[in-house]
Amino acid sequence: MGKALARFISKITKENLWIYVVNSLIQGPKTGYEIVKDIKGKYAINVTTVSVYVVLYKMERDGLVESFSKDGSKYYRVTQYGLEEYRGAMRFLLEVLSRFNCTLKCGESATAETP
Repeated sequence: MGKALARFISKITKENLWIYVVNSLIQGPKTGYEIVKDIKGKYAINVTTVSVYVVLYKMERDGLVESFSKDGSKYYRVTQYGLEEYRGAMRFLLEVLSRFNCTLKCGESATAETP
């Protein structure tokens, strides 16, 4: 993999973890550890636990998620504002892909036509 592709992948994964966190929390409240497992497993992003907790802290501060205690553990859930921001990010990504004549369906691979 070249440097340009590696930078691109880093930008849309590690530098935008909040999108993956919200996607994980759409399924319901989770602990930070469960979110880390989800991101590593579902998206194959090699992220540190500390990085996810830093993102969770910032997301809570910005109103994207809220935390609560249950059975002695700290859980996170996405807020309505977090869902709105997530939907906006998804619309933007789809818009960008459409400008490249690229179609993407959830659960299927992307295809691109040469302009």
